[in-house]
Amino acid sequence: MENFFWLTILVAAVSALIAVLLFRKFVDRKSIVTMGFNLTGYLNDAVSGFLLALSILGIGTIILYFRSTWPGRILHLAVMTFY
Repeated sequence: MENFFWLTILVAAVSALIAVLLFRKFVDRKSIVTMGFNLTGYLNDAVSGFLLALSILGIGTIILYFRSTWPGRILHLAVMTFY
């Protein structure tokens, strides 16, 4: 069952990528390179944004873990009450 889940995610990601590529090629009539993924001059901004997002998610995870409101703990306790 778990393999089917990952297969579904893979098929969805590949089909979304193909849809974007086809739309960009035939509807927009522009190349893929001109989509705006050029990092020239913006590498520092990209790195700082990635690290900021990672730190915000990490701080939120630590707060939830130590306040005992971690979703994994709640789910584990909810499952244990049925047995």
